[in-house]
Amino acid sequence: MPTNTIIDYFFNDRRVANPDGTFASLLPGRAQLVPGPGSFEEQILPQAVILGPDAPLVVDTSSYYIAGTAQFHARVVFKYMAGPPNPLIPGPMFKQYLLHNDAIPFSLYLTEGVPRLAAAVREAVVGSQATEIFDTPEIVSGKWYSADLVWDKDTLVTFLGGIPISCHGFGRNPRVGIENPQTIQIGGLKQPFVPTNFNGAIAAVKVELGVPDTLKVEVDKQRNLPRWFITTKLETTRPLFNLGYPLGPAINTDSTWTQQYRQGAISFHYSLREAAFEMHGDLWDAYKSLPEHIKFGLGYQDSDENAWTEANNRVDRSIQFSNGTLQWSQATGSHAILGQIWKDWSGDGLVVKWGFPLENQKSEDGFIAQGGVSQRFQLGTWYLRRDPLHAVGVYGAIDDALRAAGGVSKLGYPLRSEEKVPGVKINLFGVEGVEMDVRKQDFETGAAVFWSFITGGHVVFRDFKDKYVAVGGPAGVLGLPTTEQVNLPLDTDVHEPKPRWGQGFQRGIIVWNPYTNQVEVFRQFQLRLISISARPDGEKKDMYISIQIERDGSNVFNGRYPPLPPGNNAEAYWGDQDFVAPRILLPPMLRIDMSAKYLLRVLVMDDDDSVWPLPNHDDEVGKGSEVLNLRNGFKQSQDGVQIPFSIALFKGTAFGTTEGEVTFGVELV
Repeated sequence: MPTNTIIDYFFNDRRVANPDGTFASLLPGRAQLVPGPGSFEEQILPQAVILGPDAPLVVDTSSYYIAGTAQFHARVVFKYMAGPPNPLIPGPMFKQYLLHNDAIPFSLYLTEGVPRLAAAVREAVVGSQATEIFDTPEIVSGKWYSADLVWDKDTLVTFLGGIPISCHGFGRNPRVGIENPQTIQIGGLKQPFVPTNFNGAIAAVKVELGVPDTLKVEVDKQRNLPRWFITTKLETTRPLFNLGYPLGPAINTDSTWTQQYRQGAISFHYSLREAAFEMHGDLWDAYKSLPEHIKFGLGYQDSDENAWTEANNRVDRSIQFSNGTLQWSQATGSHAILGQIWKDWSGDGLVVKWGFPLENQKSEDGFIAQGGVSQRFQLGTWYLRRDPLHAVGVYGAIDDALRAAGGVSKLGYPLRSEEKVPGVKINLFGVEGVEMDVRKQDFETGAAVFWSFITGGHVVFRDFKDKYVAVGGPAGVLGLPTTEQVNLPLDTDVHEPKPRWGQGFQRGIIVWNPYTNQVEVFRQFQLRLISISARPDGEKKDMYISIQIERDGSNVFNGRYPPLPPGNNAEAYWGDQDFVAPRILLPPMLRIDMSAKYLLRVLVMDDDDSVWPLPNHDDEVGKGSEVLNLRNGFKQSQDGVQIPFSIALFKGTAFGTTEGEVTFGVELV
């Protein structure tokens, strides 16, 4: 493209000017003309100048109309001459300015310490920013170089010997203003107290608006490099958050370039092609502290920080990676979610359902042999088994029950996500048949966790679960589990008692019987009075019966049959019989749990037919009792056919003559 020259100096005399005579200037008094490089990069430069202590040479360009600053180019041919060696200081203590433009605010200079070429431009929003020099070559003393600075709309590039050595992107629509004074300073800065003079010779200086075509091609190539994407992101971010100065060169790891800054980092991956992403603050601190295998597993960063505000005004943050995410909250700090857990978690409610992670992925004790890892969240835990590759979340109270039972080392890997169990109906606020929300999750050992909002979550181990499912599961006769599987007390009336286990449900219990090696089910039940028989003695009896049921010493039922009608002169009995079969269903529901023990008492009487107000002299036929507990299986059969049981009637002590018996039936509910 065409260019417009502002100055184009060669130092063949103490008076220098452009080839057309414009912008003529005299060299400072102590400046020295010295031999130049001669034939150099298609130029003949026989002379050069050492400006010395009177530097810089200041050129007034105020008469030049600067039409715009979208593109400009500066070139200096120079030779650096190092001072006497100092073992404590490897190079100059201050920057050495080759060229500085006050009107179009840019600089071309050698860095302090080890001298390297750098360029800077002052942009209206982000201020003066320079190309980085970590990967640029050291400037060797006594050698001639050409240095070019190119600004092309949004990009600053430095060239050394015609080869681009560094670039710096400034983001979308940057603006380089025109400032005062409109001067160009060569070989140093007019700046008190800080020495900025260039220590060496300068053979040519050129400043022009526009960019030569040969350099423009190279600038366009720079826009495809990681350095350009990274610095473009840096300047785009700077008005919002200043990451500070770089701490070293960008590091390439698996095609991801990462540049660390004092307050964060920016990374770029070629698969993205269009953008780099930054990280700072708590998330950056967390990322740095991650184990290397976690960083590797996350992959490359592919988003900036995402922030959102919770209902309690707490701000939470996250960053996305190609194979995971880094999450931060005030309550939990920062943790990474990666790989298959991240993929399956992303499809199952994310933070809204699971909350924030409480830890990074870790090997699970007793589970690592299967190549498994786990990760806890605020509201559950995710488990990953690598063969086959599959992650499953265990949520809420089901996760609590799993952990209380010993975790996956006891139950094994969760086979699938929790499932809804249909068909469990309850009466709710007077409405019958309301379906309850019941969930189940299966595990490798055959165990399962069942949950409802009424009963909570409980583990049912394999043998018990098989029996439980066989009798209908949650929608069956037992209802939902209400306890964990526990050890039951030993039978004290057995010579060699054996340990046994049981588990409580809403309407019964499941017990492992060590004497039969069977899993048995005991359900809540009612008793039916089937028959009463008295020992024949030649006289028929007018019988009635009193029944009392106690549980753990507390009375739960008192009843008389037949019941007395109202009135003082009322009587009720089965007249003139030695055997009656009333088949009356007793009203109390006898509920079963592992500690249930019922005492059934009966008293059979013979009515004396006395009428009030004469005294009552009813005769006792006999009385008896029976204990219903786990030891005798609550008189329940396991084969589905209930067999009635009888209570012998005695007068006085149980060692006397049997006076008859009362027969009951067990009716399961």
